[in-house]
Amino acid sequence: MTVTATPDSEVKQSTEKNSSPAYEVSGLEKIYPGRNGDVIALKPLDLTIRQGEFLSIRGASGSGKSTLLMILGGMAHPSSGQVLFEGKDLYQMSTGERACYRAQSIGFVFQMFHLAPYLNILENTLLAYHKRWFCSDDGKTPVERAKGILTQLGLQHRLTHRPAALSAGERQRAAIARALFNRPKVILADEPTGNLDPDNARGVFEALQTFHQEGGTVALVTHGEMGADYATREIQLS
Repeated sequence: MTVTATPDSEVKQSTEKNSSPAYEVSGLEKIYPGRNGDVIALKPLDLTIRQGEFLSIRGASGSGKSTLLMILGGMAHPSSGQVLFEGKDLYQMSTGERACYRAQSIGFVFQMFHLAPYLNILENTLLAYHKRWFCSDDGKTPVERAKGILTQLGLQHRLTHRPAALSAGERQRAAIARALFNRPKVILADEPTGNLDPDNARGVFEALQTFHQEGGTVALVTHGEMGADYATREIQLS
């Protein structure tokens, strides 16, 4: 697996280059056994993602972009290699420890939104709530925090609407609100603007940029060119 960075990545990355790694990936590979032979989903890969970095991951279909994101999220056990998150080996953790890692440290944003259709937008955001992991250092209740995030994303007039009543851009912003609810350290975004027009895509990128500017780490899988305007580094899987 070849990983290449854009020529200006060193300039864009200046604010993160001295930070400690969020992820250290070495020899990472994913192979799915099949009746007609093995399917190689991700060829051997070495990669470091630093804390506070906004990383754009690009590449042709089948190059392993989504597979890489699933492995970073603790949702797909690699066939070989190691994934360290803040120095801890994700796949030496127990299943329960990885579940805590996902709940406490990771926010997921997907292309197809994955909102519960029978819940309104406020209720969808509150799906991320768990008493054990909820941080209330600002004194807000879970409902107050959810409303605050949705308001910041311009959805204050949609709190009681179900996903079917929202535009695609509004649904994706609702999905971002859910991802932000637990104050994650990292957002893993898989083609979050793939179904959006340019204006709505820009709104999604701006929400991710705000999270990044506040100190969060973003790993974004995208086919589009717009992500390069917001990312501090871009890599290409080939």
